Amino acid sequence: MTAMEFIDSGFPSALVLRFVELPRSTFYYRPTSGRAGRRPTEVTYDRVGTGYCTEQLLTAIKGLINTEFVDYGYVKVTRWLQDQGLVINKKKVLRIMRSSRLTLARPSRKSSAKTWVKQLVPTTEQPFDCLEFDIKFIRIDGTGMNAMLLTVIDVHSRYVLAHLLKPSIRETDVVKLFDEIFSRYPMPKSITVRSDNGSQFESNLVRKYFVKADVVHEFTRPATPEQNAHTEGYHSVIQRAVCREYSFEDLEQARQVFVQFRMFYNNNRIHSGIAYKNATKCTRAIRGKTPHQRPNATNYISTTTHKWVEFCPRIWGPVQYKVLDSRFRRNDDAYPVPRTLYLVPSSPTTQIDSRLARLAERRHQQ
Repeated sequence: MTAMEFIDSGFPSALVLRFVELPRSTFYYRPTSGRAGRRPTEVTYDRVGTGYCTEQLLTAIKGLINTEFVDYGYVKVTRWLQDQGLVINKKKVLRIMRSSRLTLARPSRKSSAKTWVKQLVPTTEQPFDCLEFDIKFIRIDGTGMNAMLLTVIDVHSRYVLAHLLKPSIRETDVVKLFDEIFSRYPMPKSITVRSDNGSQFESNLVRKYFVKADVVHEFTRPATPEQNAHTEGYHSVIQRAVCREYSFEDLEQARQVFVQFRMFYNNNRIHSGIAYKNATKCTRAIRGKTPHQRPNATNYISTTTHKWVEFCPRIWGPVQYKVLDSRFRRNDDAYPVPRTLYLVPSSPTTQIDSRLARLAERRHQQ
């Protein structure tokens, strides 16, 4: 017998429900027709206590929208009604305007179909035939603001071709950066670039630029950073080796530190993904080659070089830097005090790596 049959036979419903472990609220629930939730109010009051029906509100809203040069959405209409003394929120205004089709149409952006990533790890045959680029936010403690770091890295050799550090990066900055890369480096004829779906990367300007440059632009799937793993890994190294170690007073000091780190990353740091070699050694196959001119790419827009676009001027020779004062580096205490590292270019005979400077400082303290 079922529980209902026992209840119909005269057994107490509470006893039967307890035996079958069914809540009484579930047993006595009866669905009702209509929309779930609280019923919308039909009267809106002002601060004095006077009530206005929905038709009166709709008349006032139509009068406001029909005013010349007024193109308000529901948020600004709500603010206007509140200035008139009404106690109303934007949800109710949106419901009223939507029922009468008074809301603004969402702007539609026409864009061509994207080329999605098909392989988790791209297959490469030579240096610079597959590039990944992404943006990371860098904290500038002196100003209390965040700067944007755009990095372009080669998948085959892990070589960082260039980076751009600015308060904000737009689609024109992306095009100018790649225009400089294609003109400076010995690029192969077939190039594939990969990025996420950031607004700077999926803009029509950037996509048309790559089409005219005969470059395949792949987009990663949403919420899949592993498809852009090489730039994500580079940015994680930056977070550990730079952002946690240094505190920047201004953007110029941050740029100087990132220049030295990129030179160390390309010329000295060993990478497990390329048989524990540095990135420069993996680019020997293209030394001495002239850059392949991308068709219709150069001068696509103004090719004014960014002041702080950091390239390796001699791709086969590291740019040396010396530490002016290692005391500006953060301590290794549990609660490090924010300090700054000042760097200037030095001659090749005075190469002092920041790690060696820190080691010398520790030995001196001991």
